[in-house]
Amino acid sequence: GQLNQWDQGFSPCWPSTLNAAATWDIELMARWSVEMAQEFGKPNRGQLGPGVNVARYAWNGRLAEYMSGEDPFLGAKMIEAQVSAGRKVDSPAVQVVKHWIPNTIEK
Repeated sequence: GQLNQWDQGFSPCWPSTLNAAATWDIELMARWSVEMAQEFGKPNRGQLGPGVNVARYAWNGRLAEYMSGEDPFLGAKMIEAQVSAGRKVDSPAVQVVKHWIPNTIEK
């Protein structure tokens, strides 16, 4: 669908990374990543992600951003597909890997 960005015009609404990763489909993740890279790779745009933290507890408000859910192996494969596919477009978006260490609850 389209989301009204008020002052920026309309923009596509993308499923969260956790939704995309829940498919367990690496080829679909690569397709999803190319489409997002084409959208976010426009001048002066970037993508804040992928989120690489593992979902350790349900109260974390950023779970939808994390690619791996509770499975670090799945997350690694999905993140690899997302980043490598996203680099294949003509004008790739800047991707910022987020929340690997600072967003954990372990001491």
